[in-house]
Amino acid sequence: NLMHDAYLTSQMDSQMSAPISVIMKFGKIKTLTQDVEVLKEALAESTAVTVVGDRIKSNVKPPGRSTIILRDIASDVPEDEVRAIFAYDGCKPISSIRKDIENTWFVIMDSEEDAKDTVLDLKLKKRTFRGEPVKCRLKTEVVVKSYFPVAAQNPGAQGSYGGQGGYGMMPQYSDMRMYGGYGGNWQNNGQQGDFSKGDGSPGR
Repeated sequence: NLMHDAYLTSQMDSQMSAPISVIMKFGKIKTLTQDVEVLKEALAESTAVTVVGDRIKSNVKPPGRSTIILRDIASDVPEDEVRAIFAYDGCKPISSIRKDIENTWFVIMDSEEDAKDTVLDLKLKKRTFRGEPVKCRLKTEVVVKSYFPVAAQNPGAQGSYGGQGGYGMMPQYSDMRMYGGYGGNWQNNGQQGDFSKGDGSPGR
């Protein structure tokens, strides 16, 4: 319920952690225990949160850090043909491949480092698809916070966990493209760069 609880997110710091004292005030927690040590013990092996001193930190991880986006490849292209792009010696393991909208494909690698190395390899090895240079970029998403109003039927009413409605810090995902010398598509004075050129010059 983190995305919808304005009170809870307003109590979190930049590291996505909140005081245990705040969590202990939640109605559902009160029905289970009023002992902080019991709560800490229950969360010790949790994969969703980590207990750090007197705070509980959300283990929200930015998704997409190990994803490569391939452009200008139609959705009706056989997956085997897309996989053939990566059929070269030393290619990092591919976890999965799936097609997406607007003639794009998502290639999921095992790690961010593998994704970075693969994007670089595609450029240096001049990999092609149906005679054209492969167009790709590394997809990276980061968690950011921003203030915005949370709609409530009854202003001032308590939220799901006993928090107050109103303004809060809600985590959002924003697409932040990461290139760092790996070429790829990026904005250049309002124009789209072309990975295939590798020099940041405006693409078609």
